Amino acid sequence: GELGHVQLAEAVRFTEEWEQDASLRLRSGDAAALEDYDSHGRIRGNAPDQAMADARRLYVSHYVQGRDVELIVSRKELGREMARQIRSDLRHLGLLPSGPHVQIARGQTAGAGDVIRATRNHHKAGVTNGDILRIEAVNPNGSITVRKGLDRDPATGLRRWAQDTFQWRRYGRAESGLWVTAHAAQGRTVTVGIPL
Repeated sequence: GELGHVQLAEAVRFTEEWEQDASLRLRSGDAAALEDYDSHGRIRGNAPDQAMADARRLYVSHYVQGRDVELIVSRKELGREMARQIRSDLRHLGLLPSGPHVQIARGQTAGAGDVIRATRNHHKAGVTNGDILRIEAVNPNGSITVRKGLDRDPATGLRRWAQDTFQWRRYGRAESGLWVTAHAAQGRTVTVGIPL
């Protein structure tokens, strides 16, 4: 049989009333709701290269302040390229130490200080698809020491991390945790979301 679906009667997670109304109107297919977003400065556009540069600067500025920021991309390839550039910026700022790296998905590398996202369940390690993990160390035995990301602090908007660390070996398919696709971003609350 068909399970159907549930639709919320009112929009939540918005700080301004116009956002709630515009969101519901957009969900119902009313394209005129985009005018509200535009009049409040929520729609920005640029040439692709400039839009990428703007998103990169915005991401780094929030990241260095410890905010829970998420870059939302239309394609995984774009996310991987943006992660490469953002990691370069963070390294340049001294926020990512040099040192040993491991190979993650699609030729990407990650090392201590990097944030990665699990793309598979690994029950023995307690890792679930979609978990955000921060690499604390790359170990000589080929494992990495990681710390799980927690929900952002609701009072400050800062990203929080679990106190406990654990070693993980099955990270080969993990992706950079600096970006997500729109599909994966659903249901997650962050301080700053940057669509690209």
